[in-house]
Amino acid sequence: MHVPLVSRRIRWCASGLLISLVGSLVTAWGATLPRFDFQVAAEVAAWKLTHHLDEPESTAEGMRLTLRGHDPYVFGPPRDYPAGQPLWLHLRLKSDQGGMAQVFYYPADRHATEEHSVRFTVRGGGEWNEVKVRLPALGPQHRLRLDPPGSGGVCVVERLWCTERTQFTAPAWPRPEVPELGDEPVAIESGDLKVVHSEQRFGAFRVEVAGQAMAVGHAEPWVGYVRNGTPRWFAVNGEGATVVVSGQPLSRLADAQVGGYLRTRVSCADPDGGRWQFELTFRLNTAGALEFESVVRCDQEREVLYLPLVTLLPGLGSYGTNKTQALLAGVEYLENEPSSSTADLNPPGSDRQVADTAKLTFPLMAVAAQDRYLGLAWNQPPGAPTCAVFDSPRPALPFGCASHGPADARLRWLESRGAQPSALRHLAAAGGSTRGRQWFAPRRSRLDGGARGAGVRAAVRAATVAGRSRRDGRLPRTGRAGLA
Repeated sequence: MHVPLVSRRIRWCASGLLISLVGSLVTAWGATLPRFDFQVAAEVAAWKLTHHLDEPESTAEGMRLTLRGHDPYVFGPPRDYPAGQPLWLHLRLKSDQGGMAQVFYYPADRHATEEHSVRFTVRGGGEWNEVKVRLPALGPQHRLRLDPPGSGGVCVVERLWCTERTQFTAPAWPRPEVPELGDEPVAIESGDLKVVHSEQRFGAFRVEVAGQAMAVGHAEPWVGYVRNGTPRWFAVNGEGATVVVSGQPLSRLADAQVGGYLRTRVSCADPDGGRWQFELTFRLNTAGALEFESVVRCDQEREVLYLPLVTLLPGLGSYGTNKTQALLAGVEYLENEPSSSTADLNPPGSDRQVADTAKLTFPLMAVAAQDRYLGLAWNQPPGAPTCAVFDSPRPALPFGCASHGPADARLRWLESRGAQPSALRHLAAAGGSTRGRQWFAPRRSRLDGGARGAGVRAAVRAATVAGRSRRDGRLPRTGRAGLA
């Protein structure tokens, strides 16, 4: 559900703002990969050398850890891991106290260090948590150390196991171009905000604010899925695609109002015969605001690797790569400077193109340029398998631009970081139905403009806002900014 885009003055030649809906596919335990079933007493007995803990206790639910201080941890026995194979670490656990947990990994003849560890959040209150985090390739005779959350109460770990983490190769992404709108495009307008869409191609639209172009859509979106362990890619607007674009002006009747929308729909096929339907609808809202809704369906089951639902490319074909300001709330606040700077953090911490959703103070992006701003906000419910891509001025995923940044940094979002897409998302189909089962259908999102900010009302929504900047060309500081 990628749909956060907020008004800013950013000159993103090919900055993608998209929310790709991906989730995790939990595979069976690999026969050669270590696992610990703590419902077995012998497995619990192998975990010792406790600190600020009572001796681990074997129970029917798993390994029971009673915390007695601020730094509890327990060590596991050495195990052999396949060399050169990146891993997923899975845990099922519950804890009286919630908070940050940590797992250290290191050779048996060495000590635990912070740089060789992963952190994750655990919900408290005795609620079961299913955790999946990345591990690098480890090799033979490595230990794991578990630091449970909190400083008191009880934590129960039912099991811990590893699976192989596949690293996919990026395709040859198409270069983004300014879309051709044709002679008779369809438009919808609300105050200063206007969307103009081609009748020929899905995603070929331009967003204008007060008569000037601020962003364009991406008319060459690709979808990725995995079949028999191999990634498969196809173009939404590829050969055989059928596109229908329609609009209806707002009409006010005696007791109701009808129309006031722009709808674009495309039907296409993937390489294995699956029929897909994408639908994007813009609707009038308050002055200077638009709602939009994105729906995707497929008539066959798919393990989805990458699915762009909404993409905006600010500055492409207009003001270019310079900007006045840019914002990803809680992650980056930029002047006319590139995102993912190493001035304050070293890699990989400096990589903010796809930020962990836990770092967002609220789901909001914005770019300001030309004394105007364009913004997009969305709702990020807990556990939602969605993420937003934010990059300025380099070409963010999955796009490339000839003079801006390397074209091989495209599959960053396939690596799990917190609530980011973690691996694959199972897309079920209604058996035999040509319509298929609706997999992603966020409710309508609100777009608010001017100095009023931007907000989103529904669970999986996106909102775009637009308006004029302050006299100094910066983003407005007053009004709402966040969820409505």
